[in-house]
Amino acid sequence: DAEKDRLLGDAWMLLHPASVEGWGLVVMEAAVCHTPTLAFDVAGLRDSVVDGHTGTLVRTEDEFVAAWAHLAGAHEERRAFGRQAALRAAEFSWSRTVDLFSEVGEEALAWPGGVPRSRLTVPRAEWPEHNGRP
Repeated sequence: DAEKDRLLGDAWMLLHPASVEGWGLVVMEAAVCHTPTLAFDVAGLRDSVVDGHTGTLVRTEDEFVAAWAHLAGAHEERRAFGRQAALRAAEFSWSRTVDLFSEVGEEALAWPGGVPRSRLTVPRAEWPEHNGRP
């Protein structure tokens, strides 16, 4: 862990070229070390990288290369992203995760008609936060 933290702290940016990701724990590990992330704008990474604040999200490989080239020379922009990344990472903890997970569980238990099998099987218009709107 110490070696990983040293390497992440020495890096000027985490390059995360995955096209599929669940959350991006490595993004938070880098963020703790003031290291911002360049990643694709996909579910999971979109949740762990705040585009334009804690790093950069792109849609295509060409955009990835262009952003990488730009950020290589944008020292102050990278440092600002790193500061914001560290502040955001500090908002996360295991106790906060448990609290949020409990909230999701309580929401599921309060679902009209019982707990849905999955949001993937329930029409979006029926999700509580949409109040019947598409």
